[in-house]
Amino acid sequence: MKQDNADILAPDEHIAAILPIYDEHGRGVAVYTSGGGRRIYSLRLRTILTRLAERNCRTLPLIRRRMRLFLGGRQELPLPISPQLVLIPCKVIAPRVKGDETIGYFSLAHIRALHTLPHRSRGHAAAALPSGRKP
Repeated sequence: MKQDNADILAPDEHIAAILPIYDEHGRGVAVYTSGGGRRIYSLRLRTILTRLAERNCRTLPLIRRRMRLFLGGRQELPLPISPQLVLIPCKVIAPRVKGDETIGYFSLAHIRALHTLPHRSRGHAAAALPSGRKP
C-alpha cells in the first residue's frame, strides 16, 4: 500500500518549526517537533507547506489569499493551516544562491519568546521553542 506523502510529516499539533537549511547534501528543509525532534527533507519548503494544507483539505493559494484580505497586502503572512498549526513566517537564513528560500515558519502554539540576534544582519531573528532549543 502506498503511503500518502502528507503522512511522512509530523501531526499538526507536534510541528514546532519548518525551516530552510543548508547541509552536506545542499539545501533542504528541517521540521522541528515539540518533543525536540528534527527531521530533514530534501523537498522544497513550498512542497511541505502544500502537503500540510492538503492534508487539512485546504490549498496554500487560498490560505494566502484569505490572509491578504484579512491583513492587507503584506509579503510574508501567517498561514493558518489548521487550528493546531498556525505558521508565523520569519527570515532565518541568508541565501547562498539567488532564489533560495530564506523564510522559515514557526508554529504559533510553540513559540515561547522571540529574540533579535544582535550579531546577525538586520532582519534575522530566532524563536525559543518549548524544548529550550533554538532551531
